Amino acid sequence: MQSTQAPNADLAFIDTEVTTALERTKTRPRAIQDMVELLSRCIGDNHSIQISSPTRMYPQTVLKVRDSIPYVELLQLFSNDWLDISVIHWFAMYFYETHNSRCAFFNPHHIKGDSCMKNSEGVQEHIIDIFTFHIDKTFFVAPYLAK
Repeated sequence: MQSTQAPNADLAFIDTEVTTALERTKTRPRAIQDMVELLSRCIGDNHSIQISSPTRMYPQTVLKVRDSIPYVELLQLFSNDWLDISVIHWFAMYFYETHNSRCAFFNPHHIKGDSCMKNSEGVQEHIIDIFTFHIDKTFFVAPYLAK
């Protein structure tokens, strides 16, 4: 992760969830504290990380699918062991890019619970699109956030 701004040692956040999560990380193991400190320097005043899917991960005509990981969600991962769907999507992107990956991934934003209830046809279409787009893959992984 690269920041376009110089690291700011005195980050002042208005978001109380960020402030609370930063305080909680002080009680976590040193390795997590170091990771949070590095993350805070990289994030700067942006409050989120913009990520893009690897080329050909999804069959859309757009080259890449963009996602945003809010800083507070990364802090929740480190301070409370809570996981956000955007973090799950980030890990899926990472695993998709591993050398000789035989896995295709469904976009977790397209298959999450409320999408299944409100747009079941769209969810089915996404599943079929992934299956037909990745005929060379052996495994199809549906990362999701339970509860």
